[in-house]
Amino acid sequence: MQGRSAPAAAGEPLVAQAVRRCYAKQVDTVRQLLGDDDAVRRWFGAGLLDNVVAVLGLADIDEPWARVLAAR
Repeated sequence: MQGRSAPAAAGEPLVAQAVRRCYAKQVDTVRQLLGDDDAVRRWFGAGLLDNVVAVLGLADIDEPWARVLAAR
């Protein structure tokens, strides 16, 4: 959940700088591993969706919309 709280705390300039540096390193690493910007965006998008699924407990909800987001 830290990935979610860091951007929320980025209203503070020093925190924002630190968060940006961290994301820059992550993007560089993922780009080296996956090779292109579209793959990087898909990687981060999937990670954000995984956070939503976990926070909302969607794996335990037997509803069509929850199954779609939880990929089950």
